[in-house]
Amino acid sequence: MRITGYNPFECSLVANPGTVKIELKGDFEIKLGERRCAGRFINGKYIECREKKYPYCDRCKPFEPCAICRGKCLKQKMDCTSPHSVYLALFSPNLLKVGVTRTERLAYRLREQGADVGVEIAKCENGMVARLIESRISKFVRDRMSTKMKIRGLTQEPDINVLEKALMIFGRIGDIMEFGYFDRDITHQEIIPLSPAEFSVISGTGIGCKGSIFVFESCNLLYALDLKELIGFDLVDDESNNGSLYLNRYMQSSINLF
Repeated sequence: MRITGYNPFECSLVANPGTVKIELKGDFEIKLGERRCAGRFINGKYIECREKKYPYCDRCKPFEPCAICRGKCLKQKMDCTSPHSVYLALFSPNLLKVGVTRTERLAYRLREQGADVGVEIAKCENGMVARLIESRISKFVRDRMSTKMKIRGLTQEPDINVLEKALMIFGRIGDIMEFGYFDRDITHQEIIPLSPAEFSVISGTGIGCKGSIFVFESCNLLYALDLKELIGFDLVDDESNNGSLYLNRYMQSSINLF
């Protein structure tokens, strides 16, 4: 079974075949095997891939033309005809990002990215117009933000003054929205970024997901893990371990991680 996705709202992983949900809230343990291409879906059916390029090989990599649109549609036929919103998102402590989403998904999209604060600054008749506005604003406000940048400010408080200064320039048409993500306050605590490795065990107590960033506690320490980095890993259960050598590889790798 291979990890093919994640759900930041449920703080869970999705594995296939069979579309199995792996809960990460509370006590959890996942044993990772090899990492390969996550595969693809054709007409709703999961197709496994054995390519060693991850998270996707060239054949399985999903094509998302809307994500790279700058106001000129890359599809054969434009289908973003519903109302779209341009928004500003603030990530702790002072990272500001401009983005576009369907108006009906505004709050969902802000939470999906892990924004601490967000606000609608323009509403457009379709996605193409919204992307044109976003492209112009991106000359002053970034429109891309890496997970590493988000992790660096994960335990800090958002500086709302940064957003308010931007709104003096761009204005706003919606209410300012604030979001919370964790079961307990982790402000000003030390947090350790974690990168998953093949044949390792990751375990602890999950306290929440902020976008794709999963925060958990282990041995009284806080760790941050980008769930996107788990896509393509095979999940291994105890019943599939043949002999003590495989178990020893897990144990040693787990010790190295923590």
